[in-house]
Amino acid sequence: MITGSGLIANALRDTFENDESVFVFARGVSNSGCDDVSAYQRELDMIKSFSQIHSDKIFVYFSTTSVFDPEKKESHYVQSKSNFENIITSLFAKSIIVRLPIVVGKNNNENQLFGYLLKAIKQGQTIQVHNHAGRYLIDIADLSPIVNNVVEYYKQQVKEGNLTINICGDQPIRIDTIISMLAKAIGIQPNLSVVESGSTYFVNNTLVKSIVSKQMLNKDFQEVFNNYYR
Repeated sequence: MITGSGLIANALRDTFENDESVFVFARGVSNSGCDDVSAYQRELDMIKSFSQIHSDKIFVYFSTTSVFDPEKKESHYVQSKSNFENIITSLFAKSIIVRLPIVVGKNNNENQLFGYLLKAIKQGQTIQVHNHAGRYLIDIADLSPIVNNVVEYYKQQVKEGNLTINICGDQPIRIDTIISMLAKAIGIQPNLSVVESGSTYFVNNTLVKSIVSKQMLNKDFQEVFNNYYR
């Protein structure tokens, strides 16, 4: 079973819609810059409601690898995700918390990184680049097989309690590199203003590498951007 209607939910629907042993929660706040307390409360209320209705299922929740980012730890988004992780662990007898990096797909949502960058590049806006910043990426096309493998791992190896897993490649990619690859895909030279700031955080991905192909986690993202945006 799955609930949600966005990029992640649509990518996972065919895999999990008819799996009665799992409840995939692919909805809630997706804008990492959201400061609307009521939006996070609605997400929490839904989680609590589903814990009463689907208590017998494996509850799959999508958190963020930004919980490891020292520059974002005070944001409403990261604090809420960390709080929800703890609440889910206490509410559900069986749960999987999937911490995701930035998901790359055909998405023009300007509240998310790639929607914002696409608009800024196409309109010739100056993009402020924090030259020490790096981010992990994952291709939306790989999300369904990865999550499916994680769920099967849980069913066979964990069976009860909580599993928290970080989904990402071995190394973050510099923000200026991400922008350059995206600009190359759409064929427009970006206007950049580089500032001495930003941070790069590192995430332990040992567990996911034991479950899925390393190649799936460490892709040539220039090819990925070309596929979605050229």
